[in-house]
Amino acid sequence: MKIKNFLPKLIVLMVSAVLLTSCGGTKPSNEVMSKFKQVVSDIQSGDMNAKVAIKGNEDGDKIDINADLGIKFDRKDELKTKLAVDIDLEGEVLIQEAPISGKLEISTRFVDDIFYLNLETLETNDENIKQMEPFINMYKGKWLSLAKEMLPVDLEKLETKTAEEVAIEKQLKKLFVSTKMFDVVKDHGTETINGNKTYHYEVKLNEEGIKKYTKEAGIITGNELTELEIEESAEIVDYVKNAEIWVGAKDFNPYKVIITFEETKTEDTKMDMEIELEMEANSFNEDVEIEAPEGAEEFNPLQLIMGGGMPEGMPEL
Repeated sequence: MKIKNFLPKLIVLMVSAVLLTSCGGTKPSNEVMSKFKQVVSDIQSGDMNAKVAIKGNEDGDKIDINADLGIKFDRKDELKTKLAVDIDLEGEVLIQEAPISGKLEISTRFVDDIFYLNLETLETNDENIKQMEPFINMYKGKWLSLAKEMLPVDLEKLETKTAEEVAIEKQLKKLFVSTKMFDVVKDHGTETINGNKTYHYEVKLNEEGIKKYTKEAGIITGNELTELEIEESAEIVDYVKNAEIWVGAKDFNPYKVIITFEETKTEDTKMDMEIELEMEANSFNEDVEIEAPEGAEEFNPLQLIMGGGMPEGMPEL
């Protein structure tokens, strides 16, 4: 796997983070785990801030990226989801001895089935991107509404849900609460996170629990998996080297999560990769402000490709 194709591994890490905000620890541990999983499965809104550090090396190719993420979500209306994600990313990639560095600041919103995007900063030494600067600068700092056909697949799933889809989600929540996917391996005592007393635990993914959930979730959703696919779903256990969680002592909410994902060079992968994620969360089930930006311009890059013309004032390339 080449460094420039590391995204699937990052997705595995992010899935781990989401899962970890749905496990528990000791008070005794079984009691907290049971209450915590139920509380988390019922969270309908929240505000999260995360830091992600990615470092990798493969046959001289390197990656070193740091990102800050601000995430707000509101799914109190079970038929619709509102989402806001702000990303501040900076780093360097070295591919075939050619260093590419840069900085990216971008804000996104998903409201009423419409995806909005605002590219605030894009700085890079990549010549291919530099050639596109006249076009990019026409839109930089503006809120754009992205044409529906251009939505990423994952965002399409956030669109208005049917009653059947809502029913499936409820079944999956029940399955999650009843399945043991984590084991508490160390109790670090109590700590205060942003004014909240928490239990601090080190946890480990439970391989059999993950396989059980994957198998039964496939049946619920109508996408039954083969035995091989179920076995492969538990490979995440080998990648997560450290996982810690801070659980609210009173409300059992997930106030902080730290995960280290690691892939060590072998004959098969020939890659060293480490991803560290630190995330703090608050405002659980409170009113979270996520509004559609005013004055957003509709943007469909297909119109440019199919002859829709460049925006007014666009210089010739």
